[in-house]
Amino acid sequence: MPEAGDLYRTAVHFTMPEQVDAYNVLAWQIVSGICPEAGLMAFLGSALAGVYDCIAALIVEPVDIVDAEVTQVKWYEGKWLVEKLLGKVFPAFAAANLSDMLPHAVSAVLSMLTTKAKCRGRVFVPGLGEDMQEDSLLSTEAATALAVMGGTLLTPFSYEDAVIRYVILRHDGTVAIPSAARVGGIVGSQRKRKPGVGI
Repeated sequence: MPEAGDLYRTAVHFTMPEQVDAYNVLAWQIVSGICPEAGLMAFLGSALAGVYDCIAALIVEPVDIVDAEVTQVKWYEGKWLVEKLLGKVFPAFAAANLSDMLPHAVSAVLSMLTTKAKCRGRVFVPGLGEDMQEDSLLSTEAATALAVMGGTLLTPFSYEDAVIRYVILRHDGTVAIPSAARVGGIVGSQRKRKPGVGI
């Protein structure tokens, strides 16, 4: 049964035009309490739906969230390894932007900041509509929506007796809890999202 200290990753799978796939990988920790595994899965599906609903107006309609694979992870011999595959959840999501999509490699970037030096998490939002930027500068609407998304991620969630929160899995086997979110005013890019390069 999931309990305090357990760590999980959700690989949120987006489908995009030209048969391109994109992923956001988010980590979660049960900080207190316990809950049944089925309940944890239901919770994560609902929590992800709430997180991505914040930015639905930024993302063009052909883009969709297919599912999110949930794994329990553990640090072992210098790397984070999958300890258990829990399955997939299917977060409700409806992209609502009607403009043309920016190139696949272009993303809005949300940084999750910590008090530790050189430690931050980043969420690259795919499928951004052209009307959400001008000359590479994010619109006020886009920046506000991303800030709301960041606030949602920072807020611990509760399910039954368990309290669960978004965390950052560090390269030294430790976990960092973000204390603030920062929206990049200029759109970012990910080469691996370029069609034909990878995911």
